[in-house]
Order: sequence, then structure tokens, then C-alpha cells
Amino acid sequence: MSAFVYRLQVLLDRKQEAREAAERALAIRLAELEQERRRLTERELSAQQASHRATEERVRLMAVEGGSMSGRDLRQRAANLDLMLQLAAEAKDAVFEQKIAVNDAEDRLEDARRELAEALREVEVLNKHRERARVRFERERERQQAAEMDEAGTVLFHKRGAL
Repeated sequence: MSAFVYRLQVLLDRKQEAREAAERALAIRLAELEQERRRLTERELSAQQASHRATEERVRLMAVEGGSMSGRDLRQRAANLDLMLQLAAEAKDAVFEQKIAVNDAEDRLEDARRELAEALREVEVLNKHRERARVRFERERERQQAAEMDEAGTVLFHKRGAL
């Protein structure tokens, strides 16, 4: 009798390839999430620094050296404060945008995890099916061998009985 051949092996191979692709996609999504989180940390630090510079500029604006300040100096400090406040606001906006990017990356990672779980399930189902088919094949082979042995025994019995 021939060796066991799983008739759905091509499908199983494709499902295993899909599982491997899902594993690679998950690894890529994890790397993307880590990169987005690093960017968020950098932008939060930048926003903190910009806010600190704006606060320092505000204190500097209010500090009058020697009791008086020219109108030109006052306008210059006010313009610097406006610039620092604008930069701080832009940095906060960048942090907000990066938080959205992190959330999107987390969503993509969760999707990749679901796809991997589904691919793993499909491969597991086919592996179980293949194992059950192999067990049935082995049982059938053993049954056929037993039947052949019985027949051979019967033939030998009749040959010896005829002598």
C-alpha cells in the first residue's frame, strides 16, 4: 500500500505561507508603533522645552532692568514672547498629531494581531484535519493488512488440509 498523501497539502501550504506573512506584518506593525511612540516622546519633549522658553520669555518681558525700558525694547520682547507662544502652540499641535499617529499605529497593530490569530487558527484546523486523515489512513492500512494476513492464513490452512 502507498504512503499517506494529504490531499489538501497545497491548501495547508498556502495557509502556512499566509501565517508567515501575517507574522512578518505583525513584526512590521510593532516596529512602526515603536517608531511612532519614539516620535511622540521627542515631540512631547520639544513641546515641553518650547513651553519652558515661552515662560522664560514672559518672565523676561515683565522684568525691568534699572526701572525703565524703552518702547522699542518692550515691543521686541513682546514680539519674542509672541513667537515663543506660537512655537509652543505649534509644538503642542505636533504632539496632538503624533498621538493620533500612535493611535493609528496601535489600530494597525491590533488588526495585524487579529489577522495572525485567524491565520494560526486556519493552519491549526488543517493540521488537525491532516492528522485525523493520517490516523484514518493508518487504520485502513492496518485493516487491509489484517485482512490480507487472514486470507493468507486461510489459504495456508486449506493447502495443508488438502495434503
